[in-house]
Amino acid sequence: MKTLEYLAEVCVRKGDYAVAVQHYLALNDANYEETAEDKQRAAETLLAVAVCYLAMGNEKKAEAYRKEAVEKLTRAGGGLTEKFAKRHQQYDLLANKGKLPYAGAERQARMEERRRLQKAKDLFTEMLAQRGEQAQSLDKEAVRNAISLGDLQMRTGNRDQAFFWYQAAEQAAEGMEYAQACRRLGEWYLTAGEYLKGLQKLTNAKNYIEEYDSVKTKDYCELLAEIGDCYFAMGEKEKAVGMYLPYIRLFRELQLPRGKQYQRRLERTGRLLADSGRHKDAAECFSELALATRMMEGETENFARLLLKTAASHIAQGNQKEANTLLDRALLLGTAKGRETEAYGKLCDRIGRMYAANGSLERAEDCLSIAYEMTRNGKKCLTRDGLAALLSVLRKLGREERYFAVKQGKKLE
Repeated sequence: MKTLEYLAEVCVRKGDYAVAVQHYLALNDANYEETAEDKQRAAETLLAVAVCYLAMGNEKKAEAYRKEAVEKLTRAGGGLTEKFAKRHQQYDLLANKGKLPYAGAERQARMEERRRLQKAKDLFTEMLAQRGEQAQSLDKEAVRNAISLGDLQMRTGNRDQAFFWYQAAEQAAEGMEYAQACRRLGEWYLTAGEYLKGLQKLTNAKNYIEEYDSVKTKDYCELLAEIGDCYFAMGEKEKAVGMYLPYIRLFRELQLPRGKQYQRRLERTGRLLADSGRHKDAAECFSELALATRMMEGETENFARLLLKTAASHIAQGNQKEANTLLDRALLLGTAKGRETEAYGKLCDRIGRMYAANGSLERAEDCLSIAYEMTRNGKKCLTRDGLAALLSVLRKLGREERYFAVKQGKKLE
């Protein structure tokens, strides 16, 4: 119980109030209130929960827990305890839109946090010793505490200490706590660049969940992605795709929030699919990413870039109409900064070459001609590939005068 209280207080000092609430409630559940002293501790715990909810801005829940705490303390008898009084002062301060007394005293808070973390570690180590060398004898609460301590250490940058707790949890865990501990160790190895070890731990977690638990969860979905990350870092691109695709499908099925990490993996998957010739699947990835980007950012340069990636996948499939629609849109977006800019000229070179590859010769001629003329006027817009594409397009269209003008570096009429 002391370990839970130290964990909760460390979370409060870190500002992780939601996690602190979980620890305080677990502490309260473990208190059977057999004596008046136990009832006083329960009141103190409930008031701590109230303080956390108030710090998170949930005044309704905060007041409900505060009232319950006051009533419990009254029934316990014995008067006001020092800890209860201190926590009520914190509550009153927050209720008056103030800050907790230690907020702003960053150095002191860090020192206190380190002290409490060390105390929690000592208590847990003592628990291990008391229960003997058989780590498997530890209960679920102890394992969850170890994982929580590891998480706290990771957030504060203490990687060695985090490894200690994760390894202790893995050795002691059973059931889903084992899968969770394996995943944490896998993530630790992944961020350390030890990809093979990370892959082994993450795979252990995946296999356990597949055999004993549901695979239709956010945790399992993220696990697939992390295994894909391992394979990608190891250069095993096909195996990475083999993890990313089910990850993406499950992500969509669960309708999870499409954050930056999901978008990075989605684009990576699209690139890997395109490189392996799976252009239809690649187009789906790039298209989804483009739509998400437009919703989050608007029609930005990043959105236009993704339109071009999607268009390239359609060109590779021979979908001329779909590709042209996307290329037209990207070209229009490129005019936002002005048709006379070097950036627009370079875009015309790129899109012109894509039009040419798509068999849209007139569109290609128009774009590449703009890049050509801007290059003649001193702006480096037309690439060697663009020049070759322009000459090829002009020859195919039978534009002999324009063809020879380009060959001689003259102005196009």
